[in-house]
Amino acid sequence: MFQAYIEFPGLSNHLFNFKESCTYKDIQKVVSKHYNVDVSRYRLKTSLGLYLNESFHFKEYFNVSIPTCISVMPSLLGGKGGFGNRLRSQGAKMSMIKTTNFEACRDLSGRRLKTIHDAERLARHILEEPERKQKEKEKLKKKIEKILEDPFERSKKKFIEDSEFLDQSRITQSRIEEGVIANIESEIMKCKNKENNSVKISKKWNVDSDSDTDEETSK
Repeated sequence: MFQAYIEFPGLSNHLFNFKESCTYKDIQKVVSKHYNVDVSRYRLKTSLGLYLNESFHFKEYFNVSIPTCISVMPSLLGGKGGFGNRLRSQGAKMSMIKTTNFEACRDLSGRRLKTIHDAERLARHILEEPERKQKEKEKLKKKIEKILEDPFERSKKKFIEDSEFLDQSRITQSRIEEGVIANIESEIMKCKNKENNSVKISKKWNVDSDSDTDEETSK
């Protein structure tokens, strides 16, 4: 006798006893009878990941002295295919796009081309370092020599001798000043008018209040 745990999705496991001469169909009958399902829609899978078929024999797959586990897996219908065709068409489209960036590729030793190119650029940078420093020193030296030749060159004031430009600038400046003064005067007049209006209102209010008090006293 063989013992096997039948594992059905969503239900608890059950231990069943089978004869040594049992076949794949015998296991299907037990599953169909116990779980009341159509076994043609399910497949039987061992704990080792092997799917059972009609050529199955217990002795070939399991140890008789140890209970084994058989899972009942729902079988899925296959698709219509065409996946490989889509991959080929996609590959053809990608091959049409030309690229010049091969940094992600590897050489025969397995190193990325980007790593190799970075190392080469770093080596060139280190080799050119003395030359760059020499150029910077020469540039600084020329700048110092130019300053020493005429140290007061920057302090010299430059005057504009264009009389027409000077006249226009004076006229523009005077117009701006007149506009600013006129704006200030208008604002002052507005403030004075507001103050006068507020004084008039307060006086009127005082007169009205006095008349009211007189009427009350006369009564």
